[in-house]
Amino acid sequence: MLGLLAAVLFIALNGFFVAAEFALVKVGTTNLSAKSKRDPKFQRAELVVSNLERYLSVTQLGITLASLGLGWVGEPAIEHLFVAAVAKATGHEPNQALTIAATAIALTLLTFGHVLFGELIPKLIAIQKSEETALSAAGPLHLIFVVFRPLLFVLEASTKVLLRALGMSADAASEGKLSEEEVIGILVASAQKAPEGKHKAELVERVIRFSQRAARHAMVPRVDVKSIPIETTGKEAVKILRDLQYSRIVLTKGRSLDEVAGYLYAKDVFLSESGIENVHLDTLRRDVLFVPEQKGLLDLLREMQKTQIPIAVVVDEYGGSSGIVTLEDLLEEIVGEIRDEFDEEPARISRVGETNAWDVDARAAMEELRAIGIEVKADVAAEAVGSIVQERIGRIPHTGDKTDLCPGVTAEVSGMSRRRITSVRIRVLPEGGA
Repeated sequence: MLGLLAAVLFIALNGFFVAAEFALVKVGTTNLSAKSKRDPKFQRAELVVSNLERYLSVTQLGITLASLGLGWVGEPAIEHLFVAAVAKATGHEPNQALTIAATAIALTLLTFGHVLFGELIPKLIAIQKSEETALSAAGPLHLIFVVFRPLLFVLEASTKVLLRALGMSADAASEGKLSEEEVIGILVASAQKAPEGKHKAELVERVIRFSQRAARHAMVPRVDVKSIPIETTGKEAVKILRDLQYSRIVLTKGRSLDEVAGYLYAKDVFLSESGIENVHLDTLRRDVLFVPEQKGLLDLLREMQKTQIPIAVVVDEYGGSSGIVTLEDLLEEIVGEIRDEFDEEPARISRVGETNAWDVDARAAMEELRAIGIEVKADVAAEAVGSIVQERIGRIPHTGDKTDLCPGVTAEVSGMSRRRITSVRIRVLPEGGA
């Protein structure tokens, strides 16, 4: 009977160490650190979790010793009880066959109890109640660490030597770090559970992606930028602004966008004290920012906030202008397209008459294709569809050129302006189609 009690004790100890191990890995230090400042009982748990490598060695040692103890005590105890019960029931002396059967039954029962009560149940409890489990286990784990410190030191040192010899990290905490994509996935999944979760999830993902993008991903390409020479008269400028329905327009020296002088605010023209007829645009010119293509959108937004300049000229490696980015462009990267009373631009993606076909504006980002259920792997999710198609074709494209975006999805150039793709027709082929 004492052997059975010892077996139950070893299973319970195994379960404790398994639960502690999973709880420590799952709970993380961020939440505990915040709570430990308000409640002292969290301080011990924070200490243990912040030294994850050390205390994982404690749990592994405990699991190993508990499993060895279970096999050493439990199997003989169950075997002895089974043989004694059979011998008493039959009145015969135990033989070799009975002993073998008893051993098999003992191992089966021990394995079942060990896996169920020593592994699975503690593991599930730790996953669902990680914080509570970590709080309960922190004290005993620290005590065990103090008692077995010399042995644990030898184990840790041996582990580090072997891992480094294999070219692997010896930092156990690094195993618990989440990748950027995993963090995004967790945040999006959490947002989706809230009311209006879909919209919140999209906003969360946009905010995170915003910090990953550069100015070249949000800019209006040079070929689409409207500008006027700074020598233009006030009357001509007003006519252009009214025709374009712009509140701001880029000013250039001459007609080259490589010589940007600033930008003109329409209100300044209309409120000019000298009158529209006599105004000189040079006196109304406002400064623009000049930024490299690789400048992060988050840094650009901060610079616009600091300087209060809402327009930036994106410059390539040769010093030429690649395009412009406005404050509105940056906001649209986060909240989606913003339309004012003058915006009449059609949707970037629209379904056409035939089944599984869409007309896509070449300026649409690859990630916008998710709206029609198409996931295309690209180095940068914000890369324009037209850029990807032109890269896949490998030359200056012509109307009618086709390429594969991904298995089962084709893209056909449907619109060109000079040597630039303006629109693409995307088709999703039926399974087995060509």
